[in-house]
Amino acid sequence: MCFIDFSRWIDTNQSGILSCSALKKSYRQLLIRGENKYVQDTPEEVLIIYLKGEKETIRERMASRRGHYMPAALIQSQFDTLEEPDKEEHAIQVDIEQTMENIIKYIVSYLK
Repeated sequence: MCFIDFSRWIDTNQSGILSCSALKKSYRQLLIRGENKYVQDTPEEVLIIYLKGEKETIRERMASRRGHYMPAALIQSQFDTLEEPDKEEHAIQVDIEQTMENIIKYIVSYLK
């Protein structure tokens, strides 16, 4: 989904979950504050969930995927671009070394 599509979805005033990399703080600020000409209203609440993991763990998981659009060779560039969320962003940090089931349980318990 490109930002223009996302902006149109925001304008529908519906709740939902968006998954994207938002590697830079400026990208996350667009999602949080709607500081873009395509967004008319700021979303009521945006919660950033930062799935933190070691490069090698992510490389191994990507290597096991079939038919994924992003090649594992791009991992280094993603880490080079990454600006980890700071305290101002109030992101929930989740360690990806956990099982998928535990990651989901943790996030859901936080949202309740």
